[in-house]
Amino acid sequence: MKRIFLLIALFITIGLSACTEKTEPVSFPVVPSETPALIQKNIEPAATSAVSDGWTQVSTYSCDIDEDGQDEIISLYTSAGKDKKGKILWDDGQNWVLEMHDGNEYYTLFSGYVQLGNLYFEVSDYYKDSGTTPVVTLIESESANFKVINYMYDVKEKHYTQKIVFDSASDASGGINRKFSSIPVIE
Repeated sequence: MKRIFLLIALFITIGLSACTEKTEPVSFPVVPSETPALIQKNIEPAATSAVSDGWTQVSTYSCDIDEDGQDEIISLYTSAGKDKKGKILWDDGQNWVLEMHDGNEYYTLFSGYVQLGNLYFEVSDYYKDSGTTPVVTLIESESANFKVINYMYDVKEKHYTQKIVFDSASDASGGINRKFSSIPVIE
């Protein structure tokens, strides 16, 4: 009888301990600035564009990024084609290129495949650090990843520097599953 009572008590104890919920604090992944090999790289000029024939220009902007008195052209392209009415024919994923055109030189800031998502870019002046060239910010928004990358021109070295500001894929707990975004869909 004692054994049955002890076994019942043991099962109740195990059952109760299995029902308690253990919660861990939520933390958002931040790419550490101490690891420059992961977040920073230099982008050198090329003599030809990385964009192939038949690609679609999604967005473009002109401004003097390198402070030489002449505007550079920043363009975002996708490999998705257009229909007869000019509407982009999106697939589940596309190749994308963000490119800076400066005279006879091309700087490929981003080139890659984006699954179930879009790219967006902004150009901003930062007033805190006077003398800093404008910053090109790329926003990569996918269903399972969100990334923000800054590109800055180094006037002395004559190249762009890429710095990853945020990357949800760097989170060791497995990334994200985006449920909603207010970023408008590129049409």
